[in-house]
Amino acid sequence: MQRASSQPPSLVLAENGDRLALKGALTIRTLAEAEKSLQAGWKQRKSRALDLGELDSLDTPGALLLCALRSHDVELTRIRPEHKALLDLVCGLDLKPLPKPRSIPRWRELIIQLGKAADEAWHDTLDIITFVGRTASAIVHALLHPHELRLPSISRQVSETGVDALPIVGLLAVMIAVVIAYQGIAQLRPYGGEDLTIDLVAVSVLR
Repeated sequence: MQRASSQPPSLVLAENGDRLALKGALTIRTLAEAEKSLQAGWKQRKSRALDLGELDSLDTPGALLLCALRSHDVELTRIRPEHKALLDLVCGLDLKPLPKPRSIPRWRELIIQLGKAADEAWHDTLDIITFVGRTASAIVHALLHPHELRLPSISRQVSETGVDALPIVGLLAVMIAVVIAYQGIAQLRPYGGEDLTIDLVAVSVLR
């Protein structure tokens, strides 16, 4: 798969004699445009041939479209070597339709959701009661036996896990932000959403 450029990809369907020719980028961002143009172009001619000699870039969804056209007796001509390797790989896959999900009656789905919600609420309630009980027990024990409190140790732990931990926490936040930004922009660029990387990093790191 070729790396997408910063400029939005474009695709042009031109006439090359008695056949159609694709020029530009056949990627996921131009896939819908390509399908509409090809359907309209083949209504006006009998030849079912497609010239790919001037196709600049091709990704996996575009290769799937070309494989589907080939399976419908469309002749693909002047395929570039790098595109031919991708086409051979994609067309050689044993593609099977996704299994149809089993339909569940609405009333049964509602009962299942209510049961799950009740079970989660019960376990959360037990956890809260246990936490509050242990906290109350520890507070009462500390009030009844104040000599067992080690205030210097408590102060030291608060300092080490709070103020002294800020530098390493800040460094980890910066490094995590760099990784999220690098991975996020690579995934969002094919969909034209690289501008949202800043929001992605900000929300992820702050949360």
